[in-house]
Amino acid sequence: MGVNDYVQVVRRRWAIVVIATLVGALLGGAYAATEEVQYTSTSQLFVAIADQNGSDPLQAGQAAQQRLVSYASLATGQAVTQGVIDQLNLDETTGDVAGRITVQYPPGTVLLNITTTGDSAAQARELNGAVDDQLQAVVRRLESVPGEAPRARVCPWSIRRPRALPVGAVHCS
Repeated sequence: MGVNDYVQVVRRRWAIVVIATLVGALLGGAYAATEEVQYTSTSQLFVAIADQNGSDPLQAGQAAQQRLVSYASLATGQAVTQGVIDQLNLDETTGDVAGRITVQYPPGTVLLNITTTGDSAAQARELNGAVDDQLQAVVRRLESVPGEAPRARVCPWSIRRPRALPVGAVHCS
């Protein structure tokens, strides 16, 4: 079939082409109108191990990497989420708050990427800051020995980046 054959088919069946196009546009528009906008905020935390009397930096890095899984679990755990609820005076359960937190740790690094979601950019950013604050406090309590500096710390590494995007949207900043 050549181009001319396609043109003739469209001329004969133009009504079907127009109706299919309109139905597709209407369905796409209806879906877009019902799609909720999700706002996210992402921060990055660095896991640092205290120098233990001239310890090997490689061992300190490995110790920090070993703690990442535990710290990631803590970020969505009861202690951190209840602290977030108290800090922000939220009317939510710890499960609700945990459901709005995602934690990733890139392999071979000592970094935690914490992403939070909210109904507004400000809410997502505020939640992210509270999660960062509470995770740092919980780690400080867990890693402290009375009379000594904490054996490990979680430190902010990058600033929070709120984004107002529908789920699945592509954005370049």
